[in-house]
Amino acid sequence: MRNSKTVDFIMIEELEITCPDIEQTVRFYTEVLELIRQPSQAGKAAFQVGDTRLIFQKTETGRPCYHFAIDIPHNKLLEAFRWIGKKMPVLPVTGTN
Repeated sequence: MRNSKTVDFIMIEELEITCPDIEQTVRFYTEVLELIRQPSQAGKAAFQVGDTRLIFQKTETGRPCYHFAIDIPHNKLLEAFRWIGKKMPVLPVTGTN
């Protein structure tokens, strides 16, 4: 039986997803999130997010829809909310946790 306090993590070294507009994606990740664009192949945009290389590839078909999260250390959460709140609307956080 596994100890309930044991936490397993999966490290994602590289994540490649499609997007319909590379230029708009690059603007968001560089101007809003202030990430530095990494070298990548034509038709792609890459960013280093912590230990993960995030790659967007342009697609001509469909409108892909993804959701992923960037983990923020608990002791930096309020600072992160203030920082991103200056750039865009933030959903309110409720509760005590």
